[in-house]
Amino acid sequence: MNGIKLQLKNTSAFYLKKLLYNPLTYIIVLCFITFTDIYFFLGQKFFTEFGSTSMNLFFTGFPYSYIIIVPALCSLIFLNREEYDFPVRTMIIPFAKVLAVSTVLTADLLLTVPVPVAVSFFGNVETVNVIISYLGMILFLFAISSLNVFITTLCSGQGSAYAFGTLLLAFVNSAHLLAMYFNLPEIISALVKSISFAWHFDSFGKGIISTRELIFFLTVSAMFIFASYFVMEKRRGRKNRMFSIYVILTALIFVFIFIDSSALEFKIDATKEKRFSLSSYSRELIKEIDEPFSITYYRSGSLKQLYPQVNDVRDFLELYKSCSRKIKLEVIDPSKDEAVANKINSYGIYSEQLETSGRDKTSFTNVYSAIVLEYLDKMEIIPFVLDTSSLEYSITSRMNVMLRNAQKKIQVVFANSLSENDYSYVIPWLESNGFYVTRTYLPSQNRMLSFENFTEPLAVIGTSKFTAEDTEALETFILSGKKAFIATSSYEIDLTDDWSAVYSNDKVQRLLSSWDIVLDKSITADFSNYVLTMVSNSKTDGSAAESKTQSVNYPMWISLQKQDNAPNGMISFWPSSIKCSFENNGYRIEPVLMTTENAWNVTEEEGYLNTNPFTVSKIPAEKSLCSRKTVAVNAKGSLPGFYNTGKGTDCDVTVFADQYAFTTLMLSYPAGTNGDFRAFDFLTDRMLEMSGNHELISIKNKNYVSNSRFRRKRHWLSRKSNNEG
Repeated sequence: MNGIKLQLKNTSAFYLKKLLYNPLTYIIVLCFITFTDIYFFLGQKFFTEFGSTSMNLFFTGFPYSYIIIVPALCSLIFLNREEYDFPVRTMIIPFAKVLAVSTVLTADLLLTVPVPVAVSFFGNVETVNVIISYLGMILFLFAISSLNVFITTLCSGQGSAYAFGTLLLAFVNSAHLLAMYFNLPEIISALVKSISFAWHFDSFGKGIISTRELIFFLTVSAMFIFASYFVMEKRRGRKNRMFSIYVILTALIFVFIFIDSSALEFKIDATKEKRFSLSSYSRELIKEIDEPFSITYYRSGSLKQLYPQVNDVRDFLELYKSCSRKIKLEVIDPSKDEAVANKINSYGIYSEQLETSGRDKTSFTNVYSAIVLEYLDKMEIIPFVLDTSSLEYSITSRMNVMLRNAQKKIQVVFANSLSENDYSYVIPWLESNGFYVTRTYLPSQNRMLSFENFTEPLAVIGTSKFTAEDTEALETFILSGKKAFIATSSYEIDLTDDWSAVYSNDKVQRLLSSWDIVLDKSITADFSNYVLTMVSNSKTDGSAAESKTQSVNYPMWISLQKQDNAPNGMISFWPSSIKCSFENNGYRIEPVLMTTENAWNVTEEEGYLNTNPFTVSKIPAEKSLCSRKTVAVNAKGSLPGFYNTGKGTDCDVTVFADQYAFTTLMLSYPAGTNGDFRAFDFLTDRMLEMSGNHELISIKNKNYVSNSRFRRKRHWLSRKSNNEG
């Protein structure tokens, strides 16, 4: 045994020196580092506003660079006739070559570590994910090195070995993409994915250690090392019957290991928030299932070609199934059976139209991707899902209703100068998050359906229409121990015209002032703000002109940074800072949303408040005016009466000094046609808190990992001089 180890050590050292003494090795190493850096920093426009700190984007470039790199390195230690005469066991030679090539590639890989280190200065980088990605890439390198050593053993010349190795690596690294461009049968689609090295690396890139992928890479590595050994033995003239039996048995062993690896699968989710595992809350809830529970995933077969990430949806559903024998999971393609399609249409599930773009045309495809949960006589539906970002929350919150009858009931009232159509997404968004929403009204508008007649938590959007009677009813509602979320603003903004601002100290705001929650007579601005792109196609006289665009930082549209109650940040439109004393007699006020420390208040000048994005000052008059501002607070405890005598008990009210963050019009600015729903997530979280579903908040937000690139702070004087210039 010691002799074999010594042979392996000496032979590996021989091939390693051969690589290190060749100048082409260093050129190859340099090419790899250059390619991966350019692919990450320039390919995904890292230094623009669209740049991301997600290191998954960094590692996805590695397999494609190895298509050229690995065959080139292996060709430098091409199998010569002299090697057949080496005084070592035949198996030692291919194994030593793989070790030598893998050592060089691993050293090359470690030279890329400064990239994630540098990126961490620009945003959030999950260290554990990076470490697991590197470990997975080392296994990946060992496997493709074994493959290319086999090719160099099999081929008769260096050129043919390099060409064949490059083509084969290009295929095995991209095989999983075939399903995106061709409508393959299920068994063929599964096969091409199973042979894709890049597809098997994907789990490591997500921060998951999977025994299935571990077995795959180790099995593939051993298989090609043995294949190289058999080729060399055959060329040495060993052709007896026993040798053939060994070849067949070895091949069968690898095939069975490969097939059974899925049955032996065990995953360790190493992500910080355990994004690819079920939470303890979900697992405890599943234990309460005492009758058959059905999960049916209705998914069009063509959807896998359009959105490969829907495969993760099934994998995640398998997690629920694995927690209880009473859970049955079934995947059905409605496009193959008209009766099934009609059945789910009766449930209210309809196909969604997705756009697909080709080289010469754009087409639209109707697809299904819905989940139906059934338990006893209860049914819950998730009408459309494409990924797992909020899947656990969607399923667990509905299971909570089915198993515990814990319905999340809330009510919503719109009470400013805007119409309900201007808030067209509010109720559908809340309903899509599992709330049973009642649209209520002010007592002065509809006494029968006024919010005072319901006990559910109340969301008040806008307050300018509140009369004294309505405000008294709101106070009575809150003091009686019922919970409320109030979105209001110091200024009414003309959204459809010139964004002019009119001060509005309405009756609800005066009620809040009696609780020491005072909205400042100003609009808060911040250096952390949205870059507004304005388009003009007319001249100053109104005549038509060539369309022009101009981008400006608009400090009145604040970009709230990631914080406890906004885990992915959000945009706030023309908010006002809230002045309050956080310690009061009998109740406590706590900040909920805060700006950065570089915020200031813009006040009126001669009765006019400038909101023009082109002329409003981008900086305060003095740095001393900057400080962290509060734009949302929560008050709990015994609030005093203003219209009523005495005090309330167990009051709970959240005040958000922005009534425009939930408008349909504002959604179109931060994220184009897709909208920016982070403010809606904030509303959802507050309503979950008020409806007693605290555990669901952490489940809902555990997938929020901000990968946006933030700008480094610059010196105040430098920033000021740039703005003045």
